[in-house]
Amino acid sequence: MAGMTMAFEKGMQLAEEGQFADAIACFRKAIAEGLETPEVFECLAQCEMMLDTLSSSQRAVVAAQEALQRLGAEEAPGRLSWVDATLTLARALRCNFDLPAAVDAYHAAVRLGASAPAELQSAEEELLEHRRRLKRLPSMEGWHRRFQRQIDRAKRLRRPEWSAEKWRSNNLAAMDLTQIFGRGKGNITRVTGSADFGALYQGTSTPVVLVGAMHGWAAMKSWSMERFTEDFGHQKMICDWCFGLRLRLNDFAEYAATQADDDPLYLFDHLFGEYPATKSLLDEYQVPSVFGEDLLAGLGSLRPPYRWLLVGPRRSGSKVHQDPLGTSAWNALISGRKLWVLFPPKTPAEKLRPESNELKELDSAAGWFLGWWQKAREEEWPKEFQPIERLGVVWVHPVAAFVIFYSHRQGYDCSHPEFLQQMERKRGLEVHHCDASGARAPAAATP
Repeated sequence: MAGMTMAFEKGMQLAEEGQFADAIACFRKAIAEGLETPEVFECLAQCEMMLDTLSSSQRAVVAAQEALQRLGAEEAPGRLSWVDATLTLARALRCNFDLPAAVDAYHAAVRLGASAPAELQSAEEELLEHRRRLKRLPSMEGWHRRFQRQIDRAKRLRRPEWSAEKWRSNNLAAMDLTQIFGRGKGNITRVTGSADFGALYQGTSTPVVLVGAMHGWAAMKSWSMERFTEDFGHQKMICDWCFGLRLRLNDFAEYAATQADDDPLYLFDHLFGEYPATKSLLDEYQVPSVFGEDLLAGLGSLRPPYRWLLVGPRRSGSKVHQDPLGTSAWNALISGRKLWVLFPPKTPAEKLRPESNELKELDSAAGWFLGWWQKAREEEWPKEFQPIERLGVVWVHPVAAFVIFYSHRQGYDCSHPEFLQQMERKRGLEVHHCDASGARAPAAATP
């Protein structure tokens, strides 16, 4: 019983510190070990509500119902009361958008002596407005027209020079990219990390794959399009790193499942950790230990974007580029397949953007890979410009996604001269070079 009490007390401490996901894990551990009291279910329900996602709200309702069921006929001093348990259930139901049941629970709590007239009135007003909205809902045909308008607007913002027909003019959706590129060359160093990681790889500009870096991540089990749309399908996400181009995740999910575009839209959002609906995702992965101290954390509000959530359908990706400010980001592929080709920094530009590209007018990842790289990868490359091709997982590189993927990128190479110049010029800051042992290396994290 002492171990169970320790788990419960640890959960209470974490909840007070605002670490709700960790607190939930402790409460569930206590329950699994036999501490099935109304109090532990009550705490579990309250922490689940704080995560602010639809699935966590549903779990909060279940936990609050369990707390009520386990209450005895008579209340014991210092124990959970019927009033508090009923009020928690009302709040959980309201978070879960079950407004009729929430209003009934609020009335029951008030009858038991709860002092919550403001909450009850607010819930009743929400229920009334909800019923009004239901009457104004469009037909299925109306929903489809709204969806198509959103996608057409996004495409116009992305490619204003393209007609509707141009998006599918090359019929790339009919091509089997997996068969064309197979498993990739895979000619990349694989490491498990080391104390002198910076000196070995960043100092020598060597891309690497970190083996086992994602073991234990909750994201590996929970990140899926179904879970994302269920929890925060209403959230507008940034497309293609363009601030003015946003789509609700529900709309993007429908687009991704049905699109046949040559150069598809894809989500590329650096604010996902700041939206109330999606910030819980930050607790579901960890920065690999080899990256050490975050050198830009001290900049506060001046800090440039440093982490991104990417979600892309088949054929989506980026054309040949060097990351902003000369950054060296790490990438973690949660689901699907993604093809990388990385070139040494001094590779001549004419070798990367050849005139012979048959799909040059696409100016996209798919156009580059299928219009030129498919043939160029078989040629003999000078040793100093030898590219690295990796399927599944920074030098100058294009990226293409074969299927839906989730990728998280974080980190900057603060020794890069372009980064230093940009920070000094735009931010008015004095930035010092880092030695090799403290800088970050181009890397990709893999399971």
